[in-house]
Amino acid sequence: MRQWGGLRALAVVAAGTALLFAHARYADLALRIGILALMATPILRIALAIYAFWKEHDVKYAFIALAVLLIVLLGAVLSGTAGAHAGDN
Repeated sequence: MRQWGGLRALAVVAAGTALLFAHARYADLALRIGILALMATPILRIALAIYAFWKEHDVKYAFIALAVLLIVLLGAVLSGTAGAHAGDN
């Protein structure tokens, strides 16, 4: 089964970029939604893997997937925080 979440998010980013070049009113919003969707896709996949491992009583891999999820979330939070303070001189 093919996963289309990433491609849909990429299409929204591409549409937002096209709107940006056309000086459209909501181009910034489309770009933000597309980037958020791109970030959410792997996070949701990891969360679903945790559920699947837990449902199969594979506790070891559920905790490994949980650790990966925490690392990804921590990286997203820290990169967002670093970007917010990059212009503070």
